Amino acid sequence: MIPAVPPARSARAGGTAGDASRVGTGVRPPAAGAGRAGGTGAFDVLIALVLLAAGAGLVLMGVHKLTTAVPTCDGRPMSPEDVCHPRVTGSFGDGMPEPHSSTYQEQLDNLTSGGWTALGIGVVLLALGVLVAVAWAASRD
Repeated sequence: MIPAVPPARSARAGGTAGDASRVGTGVRPPAAGAGRAGGTGAFDVLIALVLLAAGAGLVLMGVHKLTTAVPTCDGRPMSPEDVCHPRVTGSFGDGMPEPHSSTYQEQLDNLTSGGWTALGIGVVLLALGVLVAVAWAASRD
């Protein structure tokens, strides 16, 4: 014998059309105030803090790299008239570029380009952190 399925409540019987589609599924409608819009926003604050901390760290690292960059060759500091000759060990093939000598200025440019990259990404993260914090503060009102 097939068990009887209770009839769905209609909008006229005191339910809603959405209630009728969820009968017997175990799915309940979300409670009032649930979700991000009605929540405390602690997640938004956490995101803002992480963005601000990461941005500040990258800005400080970039500034440090730009102000204290000293080119090295095989672990030893270089002076402006030095040329760094690479140590050749093994063969170069399979798409690997052959190493070439580099001057003090080339080594310095390589070091400082990383500083500028860190500084740029850090500023972007700081701006995003401020935007998230402002949006969170505005949503609290």
